[in-house]
Amino acid sequence: MAEQKRILIIEDGPFNAIDIAQSARDAGYEVTGVVLSGEEAVELANPDRPDLVLTGIGFSGDMNGRDAALEIRKLYGTSVIFVSAYGDAKHAEVAKLNAPADVGYLVKPFKNSDLLAEIERVLFSE
Repeated sequence: MAEQKRILIIEDGPFNAIDIAQSARDAGYEVTGVVLSGEEAVELANPDRPDLVLTGIGFSGDMNGRDAALEIRKLYGTSVIFVSAYGDAKHAEVAKLNAPADVGYLVKPFKNSDLLAEIERVLFSE
């Protein structure tokens, strides 16, 4: 059996985070943590080493989701999916990291099937 992929969720909306985490678990992924801040995410990523960070882009605190994802990606080579309520080109551009295959972008609200398809695409893009 293939190794279970691990996902860290950074989401400032607790209800969204719970829904995303449950969808990921139901699809067979291990959720290493659900955190509400970028700082918590970077701290948790060190011991947990997730394969994917699924994060909102902007929220309060010293470190937003984009900054946390960039830091975790730099330190551990982790794949990233950004989640935003904005689908316009300006907001999508904020999330991009030179558009590598292991970076994704989802616009809220999204269907569970869209979430899982994007997770699969990003994790298995190699």
